[in-house]
Amino acid sequence: VISASVLALRRRKFESLADRRGELMSISFFPVIPFIGGATQTLFYGLSILWPCVTAAILIIYVQKGNQAISQDFLTGMNNRGTLDRFLQSLADSGTERALTILMADINNFKEINDRFGHDAGDRALVRAADIFRSAFSDTPAFLSRYGGDEFVVVLPERAMSGGDAAARIEKGFEKADGQDIGFSLSVSIGAASTAGRSGITPADLLREADIDMYDAKSAFHGAVSAKREA
Repeated sequence: VISASVLALRRRKFESLADRRGELMSISFFPVIPFIGGATQTLFYGLSILWPCVTAAILIIYVQKGNQAISQDFLTGMNNRGTLDRFLQSLADSGTERALTILMADINNFKEINDRFGHDAGDRALVRAADIFRSAFSDTPAFLSRYGGDEFVVVLPERAMSGGDAAARIEKGFEKADGQDIGFSLSVSIGAASTAGRSGITPADLLREADIDMYDAKSAFHGAVSAKREA
């Protein structure tokens, strides 16, 4: 229990969302309430409050896990779109110019995967893709989200890495995975947008730009595939 509390406290330092920080804080302080109850019970003979304190601590964790279920995508465990929207809004509400890079990625040929292998295979592809994103940015303060369908969003401070470097990490991760555990290969089309050298750009603006850039990359991918088939 103590080890889990320490781990939650350490993870809280790298968490951007206030509600997630609150959740991790609740986990990290889980042993405190039972400890206080046990100490009080020891000092005052006949007073039985240890188990009510344990129950209260468990109830707090239960409520926080309910909040987590609301904020996370049920399939991949990533932040969902609502959580992304709140995160971007919190950046906009801060009132300070922030150096940001936003990437949007879309799984190539996802409809064909569903049509050929079935929707269960499509779900496995989404879970595998989420794992690749987590691995690619495990050493950064990146905020990762499943935007919807087969689209994913990465938000990271510009000082962490450039959009090009971030995209290269993603592509390398998918190339390295090479269909492991799911039976077919995956690739993504990636769009990126950054505040570099610009002012007055909101996080919502960057998301729209990344979306447009991603669809340009998607068109280029399908064009390359068509040309290859015709050759």
